[in-house]
Amino acid sequence: MVFIPPDQLKYVYIYELWEQKRKQLGWKPFSYYRTPADEEGLEKMLYLSLYSIKYGTVAGLYDGLAVSEAKTLKHYLGRVGYWTVPGVVSTGAFVATNNILAKLTGKDSVYNHMASAVVAASVWGAKFSSYTLGVPLAIGLAVICGVKKLSLDAGMATMSGDTPKYPEYWYFAQKHDLSIMKE
Repeated sequence: MVFIPPDQLKYVYIYELWEQKRKQLGWKPFSYYRTPADEEGLEKMLYLSLYSIKYGTVAGLYDGLAVSEAKTLKHYLGRVGYWTVPGVVSTGAFVATNNILAKLTGKDSVYNHMASAVVAASVWGAKFSSYTLGVPLAIGLAVICGVKKLSLDAGMATMSGDTPKYPEYWYFAQKHDLSIMKE
């Protein structure tokens, strides 16, 4: 088996090369929890909005291909917007509510995260005009966000892990090492 080093085949090892360059420049990956909730509000909103755009685009394309059977680009863009806009609004509502509550109470607490999750879930309940979707989603997201914040405050690692392989890039496989052989 022939091994091609990263400097010979740059496109295959692009993420490793970018990681080396970011280390040389001293750039650290962005994390939502690196600062308290009342700091870096705009950066956190942009960070989560990028995730919403990514997942909304995939959901919209799947909706256009499998569910709605869209025929033209206009219909596909409509399906993408149908899922992306509420996603961006709900993540923005989460970050804004968390930021405002942290500034009002002076604490970055579990309760702030749970209340922010309820507000984010209410966006989806309002989008579908459904209490039967909004209330269970609000309860589920409040529990998930509360447990995540509680585990971070206690210094416990969650099941998803806290050290992604390439944390500075927002694509699907960033938190999973799917390689067969380890170095």
